[in-house]
Amino acid sequence: MNSTNVARLTEGMNLGAIQSEMSKLGNFRSPPSQYHTMENGVEVVYVKNPALKTG
Repeated sequence: MNSTNVARLTEGMNLGAIQSEMSKLGNFRSPPSQYHTMENGVEVVYVKNPALKTG
């Protein structure tokens, strides 16, 4: 995944860190794509702006 087009959110992030990650996505009008997974026992959500292409 191209990290500039995807926000990586973890359960331990504070609001400032979440806002910083989400700002990578730019503006979007339709719901973002999400992928939920567990990494080393931590819940992680990858969020992608559906209008942006990853490469």
